[in-house]
Amino acid sequence: MQLWRMAGSLKFIVSYGLPLSSILNTYKLGLIADIPQSVLSLGSSLNGSNIKEGDDVYFECSVRANPKPYKVSWRFNETPLLSNPHAGVIISNQSLVLQNVKRGQSGIYTCVAHNIEGDGVSNPMTLNIRCKFE
Repeated sequence: MQLWRMAGSLKFIVSYGLPLSSILNTYKLGLIADIPQSVLSLGSSLNGSNIKEGDDVYFECSVRANPKPYKVSWRFNETPLLSNPHAGVIISNQSLVLQNVKRGQSGIYTCVAHNIEGDGVSNPMTLNIRCKFE
């Protein structure tokens, strides 16, 4: 039995008489499972320092995971956020849309990608909604 540590990885692979080339091919094919890595960003056309009441805001959650996530969830100030189109909160795949934002929606947003290996929480993004008369 041999123990191998792949460069840049915290995972160890145990080999039962397999040649190193087989192990490396497995690694290159992405067959090693890991907790998702999530990165949250504000919509590319938005200026985060100039969001006012009544604006529409959208977030994108970029996820790198193997296996693919079975779910992406959203949090507002550490509380789960659920889709509610009547209230202007729309969750679709890896996107969050807030329509006609109010100042009470200012706070910290995160996304969480879930796969069988665990939950990958994104970087937090603070949304500051200014008064529309400023």
